[in-house]
Amino acid sequence: MVLIDSTARLIALQFRFANEDAIPLAVRNLSRKASGRKVTSSAGGEGIMFVQPTKNCSLVKFLDDLTTAGYEMVYAFTEERGGSNGIYHDPNRGYYIVRFAFVRSEYVEQSMASESEDDQIVMDHDLRMLALEEICKNAMWRVRAYSNPLFKDGKAVPGERAMSINFEERAPFFGADGKPVMVWQRDEWKNKVGDAALPVKPAYHLRIEENTIRPVAA
Repeated sequence: MVLIDSTARLIALQFRFANEDAIPLAVRNLSRKASGRKVTSSAGGEGIMFVQPTKNCSLVKFLDDLTTAGYEMVYAFTEERGGSNGIYHDPNRGYYIVRFAFVRSEYVEQSMASESEDDQIVMDHDLRMLALEEICKNAMWRVRAYSNPLFKDGKAVPGERAMSINFEERAPFFGADGKPVMVWQRDEWKNKVGDAALPVKPAYHLRIEENTIRPVAA
């Protein structure tokens, strides 16, 4: 079991978007630039997957859980990968990564000081939190999570971990017209059930319970 305790200094939420228009404006143009040493960065090492890939997972309750557990957001960025402008230069597989980093409250000042002074990375907390809330409110995701070594200046910090929670396969609750996405309920033989399609609903909620991050049945 991977515990969310004092050894888990960093929790990073990383979202994969196929469509740039689905990214909130507040974070859409936050580029990742070369910065100085980052006390809370993780890199390399052996990670442990502690949440297996779970589809149709909602995050609407997870942000409150993070706050209750004593974590605060310190930075965010958006990075294009693939595509003609992406860092991998693959014109057929472009997508966007939006990353939010949270640290335990006792490390917030240290983490902010170690980041670049660029205003695009040292973020306006309230504005970026609203963007993250929008991402969580408007869609459900396939989630998987890892516990990784925490690195400082390229060296592992003994006894401390960095959690990486990856969100892919975005399934929006609302269509482009702002109306709820409707789906038919189906039985075990894939036959339609009921008199009409119903608004799409999550199968799971991502929660922090008993000091662990886990999907909980909706």
